[in-house]
Parts: sequence; structure tokens; C-alpha cells
Amino acid sequence: MRRLLTPLCGFLLLVGLSACQPDRRRVPDAIAVFVPGERSSAFKLRSLDGRLLTLRVGGSKGTPVAGDWDGDGRDGVGLFEPGSDSFLLTDDFGDELPQFSRIVRGWGCPACIPLAGDFTGTGKDGVGLYDAARGLFLLRDRAAAASPVRSVAFGQVGRPQFPVAGNFDGCERDQLGLYDPVSAMFHLRGCRDDDPPRSFQFGPPGNLPIAGRWNGGERDGVGVFDPASGHILLRFDAQEGASDRDLAFFRTPALPIAGRWRFDSP
Repeated sequence: MRRLLTPLCGFLLLVGLSACQPDRRRVPDAIAVFVPGERSSAFKLRSLDGRLLTLRVGGSKGTPVAGDWDGDGRDGVGLFEPGSDSFLLTDDFGDELPQFSRIVRGWGCPACIPLAGDFTGTGKDGVGLYDAARGLFLLRDRAAAASPVRSVAFGQVGRPQFPVAGNFDGCERDQLGLYDPVSAMFHLRGCRDDDPPRSFQFGPPGNLPIAGRWNGGERDGVGVFDPASGHILLRFDAQEGASDRDLAFFRTPALPIAGRWRFDSP
């Protein structure tokens, strides 16, 4: 599931799987954007059939994430608020108002960029941050304050790259990756820690990355969002090539996420 305007404009969405829930591998992910504002902000979730659900929140300078925090087969949304050093996460949208019932504090990295993913292969997504200054991922395997933080070194120290996560190669758990907005290159870790990473180029430079199962297959693909035009280019496979889908959605200052939303669930 699953972001070079400012250091906060990086993120990614990730999808979790659970054997006890409907098989999410057969349901494509849909896109969404977060529109920040000083007094009012909103998530705008697009369903697979084009319907739009707007979730209104108060003023926020946060960066959005999305994930299946409780393993029920549907994604919730959330924000990383650097001012409070916290992830604010919701399992349920309520009456089009996100109920941020999960608060995960204690990161100490306000300039870091958030991401979410099934880092353990359990079907429940965790949350994390990427510290570009140190080339370091800071991960909690569960979306809970009690989950310890572990670190994974990846990327070029000091280079402003943005994190993604997804099951790009059929692994047992989601892989970590980075997107370089200058070169439009994705750099993905392998399934195992000792596997060599692989890199490929997709889309024009200067965009924001997303990831998801765009065709309902077994593996995640990648995408890039152009804030200036509101276009999203999707690639079904995480490899170099032409886009499989070009969607016009929402223009700047929106930030993209993706997931399986409540109104797409069986």
C-alpha cells in the first residue's frame, strides 16, 4: 500500500493480507488523495467504480498513510503529524468522519517521511518513517505504541528519496523501497535481507510515488502522481515499462495514497 514538495511530501500505502478475511489479492486497490489545509483538511477516496467519498478532518500539516491496521481486509487512513510526533490512525470512517482511535507516538524524527506496510506478513499493517538524512527506515511492525521500533538501513545517506512498501516480488511480507524524484527511479529491497536490491525507472521525474495491487493480481505495482496536473500513472508490475493506466483525479496540493476502501469491500 501506501510521497519533492517539502520533506513531508513522501509516503506510501500498503496492503495487508489475512487468511481469515476475504482474499484481498483478488480485489484491486483504489486511489485517494489527502488535501491538507490550515483550518480544514480532507481525504478524498475514489472507489473502483468512480464514486467519491470525502472524509473531513480538521486543519493539518500532516502527511497521509493508509493500511489495514486490524487485519479485517479493509484499509483505514491516517496521518503522521510531525508537530505531535504521532501517527493518527483510523480503523473505521464513521459517518464520513475518521475516528482516529489509534495513536502511535514516540518517533523523534519530525523531518522523516511516513509509510505503512505489512512488514511481517501477518495480514496487519504496521507504520514507519524514513529518515533520508541517515538513509534509515524506522519501523513498528504493528500499528500500536507498544510495538518496538526497529531500524533498517537502505538508501543513500542524505539523498532526498521517498519510501514505498509493497509485495512486489511475491514475498511473504512487504518489501521496503525508495523512489528518487530526480531520476524517477524506484529502488526495491529483495524478499530476504541478503537479496540484492533492484532498480527501475518509471514515469517522468518530479512526481510522488504510490504502490498497490492495481489489477487485483498477486503482486503490487507502482504508480506516480503529478500534483501539477492531477494525473496518476499506474504500472501493474513493479518494473520498467509504459503505464498500464492513466487517471486524472485531483490537483495540487493533494498528496496520494491507495488502498481497499470500505465501499469497495464485499
